[in-house]
Amino acid sequence: MKKIILSILILSSALGYSQESVQFEKFTFGLGSNVISDITQDKTGFLWLCSQDGLLKYDGTKFIKYTPVRNKANSLNHLIVNCIYEDMLGKIWVGALSGLCYYNPIKQDFTRISIDPNLQYIQIYSIVADKQGVMWIGTEYGLYKFNTLTKEVKSCEIKKEKIEMQLENAVRSLAIDGNKLWIGTATGLKCLDIKSGKIIKYIHNSIDKNSLCNNNVKVLYKDIDSSLWVGTNDGLDKVTIAGDGNLLFQHFRNEPYNKHSLSSNIISCLYQDKKKSLWVGTYNGLNRYERTNNQFTVYNSGMDSKISFTSDIFYKIYEDRTEILWIASQDGVYKYNPNKKRFPYYSDVPYIKDLKKFINVHSFFEDHKKNFWISGIEMGLICIDHKNKKTKIFNHDPKNTNSISSNFIRAAHEDKYGNIWICTHDKGLEKLSIIKNGDNTTYNFTHFPNELNNPNSPLSERINNIKIDDDGTIWIGGEKGFDKFDTKRNNFFHFRYDKNDTTTISSNNIYCIAEESSDKLWIGTWGGGLNLFNKKTGKFKRFINNPKILAKDILSIAKTSDNMLWIGTFGDGLYQYDAKNETFTNFSQSEGLSSNVVYGILEDERKNIWLSTMIGISHFNPRTKIFTNYDVEDGLQSQDFNGTAYYKSLNNEMFFGGKYGYNAFFADSIKTRQIAPTVVFTDFKIHNKSVLIGVALDGRILLKKAINFTDTIFLNYTDKTFSFEFATLDYSNPQVNTYSYKLEGVKSEWLDLGSTNSITFNNLQPDHYVLKIKTSNKNYIENEKYVSITIIITPPFWETWWFRSLITLLILYSIAIIFKIRINAIKKQKEKLKKLVQERTSELLEANNQLNRNQIELLQQKEKIQVHEQELETINEELSATNEELYFQREEILAQSELLKQQNEKLKEMDEFKQGMTSMIVHDLKNPLNLILNVPKTFDPIKKDNLIQQSGKQMLNMVMNILDVHKYEEVKMNLELKDKQLCLIAVKAVHQIQFLCEQKGIIVINEIGLELITKVEEEVLERVLINLLTNAIKYTPAGGIIMILANQLSNGMVKIFVTDTGEGIAEDKAHLVFQKFGQIIAKKSGTVKSTGLGLTFCKMAVEAHGGEIGFNSEVGKGTSFWFTLQSGNAEHVKLQRVVNNKTEEIKTINFTEEEREILEPIIIRLKTFTVYETDDIEEILTKLQGYKSKNIQEWILRIKKNLSTLNQNHFLELLNI
Repeated sequence: MKKIILSILILSSALGYSQESVQFEKFTFGLGSNVISDITQDKTGFLWLCSQDGLLKYDGTKFIKYTPVRNKANSLNHLIVNCIYEDMLGKIWVGALSGLCYYNPIKQDFTRISIDPNLQYIQIYSIVADKQGVMWIGTEYGLYKFNTLTKEVKSCEIKKEKIEMQLENAVRSLAIDGNKLWIGTATGLKCLDIKSGKIIKYIHNSIDKNSLCNNNVKVLYKDIDSSLWVGTNDGLDKVTIAGDGNLLFQHFRNEPYNKHSLSSNIISCLYQDKKKSLWVGTYNGLNRYERTNNQFTVYNSGMDSKISFTSDIFYKIYEDRTEILWIASQDGVYKYNPNKKRFPYYSDVPYIKDLKKFINVHSFFEDHKKNFWISGIEMGLICIDHKNKKTKIFNHDPKNTNSISSNFIRAAHEDKYGNIWICTHDKGLEKLSIIKNGDNTTYNFTHFPNELNNPNSPLSERINNIKIDDDGTIWIGGEKGFDKFDTKRNNFFHFRYDKNDTTTISSNNIYCIAEESSDKLWIGTWGGGLNLFNKKTGKFKRFINNPKILAKDILSIAKTSDNMLWIGTFGDGLYQYDAKNETFTNFSQSEGLSSNVVYGILEDERKNIWLSTMIGISHFNPRTKIFTNYDVEDGLQSQDFNGTAYYKSLNNEMFFGGKYGYNAFFADSIKTRQIAPTVVFTDFKIHNKSVLIGVALDGRILLKKAINFTDTIFLNYTDKTFSFEFATLDYSNPQVNTYSYKLEGVKSEWLDLGSTNSITFNNLQPDHYVLKIKTSNKNYIENEKYVSITIIITPPFWETWWFRSLITLLILYSIAIIFKIRINAIKKQKEKLKKLVQERTSELLEANNQLNRNQIELLQQKEKIQVHEQELETINEELSATNEELYFQREEILAQSELLKQQNEKLKEMDEFKQGMTSMIVHDLKNPLNLILNVPKTFDPIKKDNLIQQSGKQMLNMVMNILDVHKYEEVKMNLELKDKQLCLIAVKAVHQIQFLCEQKGIIVINEIGLELITKVEEEVLERVLINLLTNAIKYTPAGGIIMILANQLSNGMVKIFVTDTGEGIAEDKAHLVFQKFGQIIAKKSGTVKSTGLGLTFCKMAVEAHGGEIGFNSEVGKGTSFWFTLQSGNAEHVKLQRVVNNKTEEIKTINFTEEEREILEPIIIRLKTFTVYETDDIEEILTKLQGYKSKNIQEWILRIKKNLSTLNQNHFLELLNI
């Protein structure tokens, strides 16, 4: 619906600077003519408007238009409707251009009333009813009386002889006053005594000033005080009854030079509102009459060219239940809601000659002399003396050092000495001293700017707020830190954020300060959250990163009378802090707060909280947890407010400031209506089509009366989709009406519909339901009243109780019938069987006799057969014995044949195994024998002896493997375990197979650390390592590498690895590795290289030590055999190393600091090499030959010895000095 807002500002404050805004909203119906002649509100709450294009009913969201329907007697009788009236029974009486009818709201139809059968058309101007329910009708032909009980119509005064007499007899207006009926005609005022029928006429007498001001009476109105107001074509009369019973006429006319007189003498309509203001509609504007000053306030198009009525001719004024005034003009309807602008608004600086606006207000306070101080952006500081009606403005003057230093004031406060302390936006702190000397007043400013090189100055140029103690100490919150200013000593003490000290303030940008107690302050920061400051200790308690209060940007803090702390934030809403329980509670937009940006917090006398936000003002009741929000339409200076611009005076007046001025109000003056409006059902639809009253749908009449008068609706299960529309009959601001519903039978809780005023249900199951609707609005308390309707959905006949009962009875009856039929059938069958049994019995007796005869013959034949059977049995026994003997002989022959076959196969396998075993033993012994026999004569004797000795030991090891594997298969291997140095055993094993390595060019690297001690039998472990190394050499190609590694496990074991770079073990052969003669078994898939007994021995020996053995292999990359041994005690072993096949004890070299400094760069370079890069290492060591230090030379010698063993671990140990 389109609205046009007409605003008229009226100066009404005693202070002379507040503005009262009267707003008229114009509605364009879009339903035809905008000319409205009469308005009323019925008992339900619907608004009715009479137009020249039918009768309109308005529910706040839509209009329903009633017009005449051809050949339909229960429709409106004419398109042009003049007047309307609701009687005591709720019937709506309608006076139209062609007669009278009334509307039945229950059936929603019209009944036409014939006023006079002699008149085809009669125009109705006015309708009223007396206490007895008699309807009085003013028409163009005079006054009529209609008895609603007898339906009798009677003419009270009529002259039909002449057409020109119609004007004289026309009754334009009626008013009931007890037993008197006042009648307004074109020829004067009449008074009818209803009981006696006597009529008295009052006319204008130009000689008598106490007579009617004009005979052409257009409108009558009786006010709350029983005074009669008479509107004529030449002024307004107030009629009262004097003591002698005579009427007194007080005249009101337009006075051209008096702006507080009527705007026109042609009076068209009258109405007195609930505040006893009389509204007068004329042909030249709207007037409001106030009895207190006997003056009129005029509203017409001539007041302001920017905001004006589009027509100054008014036809009707009416006030509904919510005090909204409806004004019908020649160009439509205007609405005035006196409760809409609730908050007084101040935008102009008072008591000055030139117009000056309050712009971006940031601060208020009232001093001890009741002067009111206001400051803001580019406003300077303003002091308003209401008592003397004076205003003083302090602005910055660059030429005057004794002027305020900035025009942008963020806050100002008065100390107990009457000094004004001023927080500027860019010039630090200011003090204004006011000195009164007789009639002269001196104003002195003292400046405290931020000075970079002066520690005795404020930390910040921008001061956001201050807190003044009783002793004169000022606590200053700025954008660069927190200050304490000792005004007695004129000293500043600074408090800054320190990331390494959690007892410092959490941020240097301080926004607000509030007192917790005499020795504690609450401080709100930007970016650092909330802090509690102890004045005595100078320590801060931070509340940042607290999961209960996530806000980092604090805009306002207030402690209320119940010791609760309220915190306004930027973006996180409002927090309540209960210090007793140390709990935070958050309230945000989801709980009803208008905005999550809260600038100001004030507590009223009823302990409610008022909040200025980025979206208006919020009122919060801490007990009910309910927010009520107000916006610009309620008179706020703008939607947005400013931080620090909030204040409560000593007389509890509240102030909130923003961009366009400020609002000042007393909390009790902001009323919320206690009576919530009515919500009614307005339509019922099935499959999105409205259901009409009394009209059959599929043979059913669903509505016998209007939906808002219907308690129960009966639906069929085929009515899958149906809907209800409803409306809140409150016209103050229909757009903000919200709804909730509950469908009992489906949901037990209320569900929110928002502003949607309809609800649709689909596929409800047959059952009983109760639909409840309630409404809510910020203009009144939450409405717990609701409208309800019962919905009964009947099931299909096969799901009804009677149908199920009938089916049950039919089933029981059928069972009984079937049972009875079955009993009769059984009886007949029994008789039949009885007869049949008798027949069969006689037949059986005859057959039995025949059987007896046959039996005798059979017995004789049986005796003969028995003799023959005995003879055959003797022969059969002889044959069975012979057959059994032959069977046993055959089985014995087959068993012997199978045994011979198995023994033959075993002999073949043993022969093959013997050949394989012999071949492997010969192969294993051939290599060492060849080495012994083919040693060159020129070979070094020592190396020759070593080669012969190592070859002999290898052959001995192979023989010992064969013997031990055979021995320990049946006998447990008993070992004598001792703590041994693992590295030395590995060195000996490597030495034993050195000749094999040299033969294939394989390098064996021993990486076992000197410190590893194990509990072993040394000779057995040495054989295990020799077998694993021999196995690795066989499968490692020439030039390969074999690694021996070991590490300490966390479970007290040592794990040893022998890793080669050979061909690897196929996955399908892995299970044969540790089996006896596993190589022989595997010969079909490869070349025979060994007996495989060495690995079998390794498994036996490791398990006898209490360890485990296994391997990891990848074909083509190599195999890593591993086994575990128990850790030994290093205290029982003296650590040794092998040098040139000799063991020697490891001695520690104690270097001096000077020697360490010499070796440090050398060691750094050596650590970049491995022990195998001997040439590079020896080249570096030559650089140390010039040093004569014994320790250094001993260290060089040890490294060179280690290069011969190629032990990487020992090499790294030597580098760790």
